[in-house]
Amino acid sequence: MNKLLNNAAQQQSRMEQLLQQREQSLLEQQMRAQLAQQYTSALGQSMINTKNTVAQQTLQGVYARSAFDPNASEAYQIPLSQLVTLWQAKFNDVWVDMGIEHETFWRHAHRRLSNAHKFENVEGWVRLLEDA
Repeated sequence: MNKLLNNAAQQQSRMEQLLQQREQSLLEQQMRAQLAQQYTSALGQSMINTKNTVAQQTLQGVYARSAFDPNASEAYQIPLSQLVTLWQAKFNDVWVDMGIEHETFWRHAHRRLSNAHKFENVEGWVRLLEDA
């Protein structure tokens, strides 16, 4: 009888340990779920903030572009033939990657010469035409 009571006590002790482990596991799962929810919320807010920032920068860029005044740019003040000569002096007869950032003068010169059809253009690379 003592042996049966002993076995029952041991089984009850094991069951209590398993129950405590299960409760601990459930608490850990709840904490993980809360952390995941907080992370998802923070990530969502970050994405919203990023979208707002991009939208503001885009609008600022649109306003900046619409405020362009060719009278304020040196590249638009000199004769076109002189601009061709300056381009040749700066870049020679090589292809120029316009995908990279250039000084404002050269960006404006590119735009003006491009509008006057003075370039060969291949995937963002430009070179003055021979008869420019």
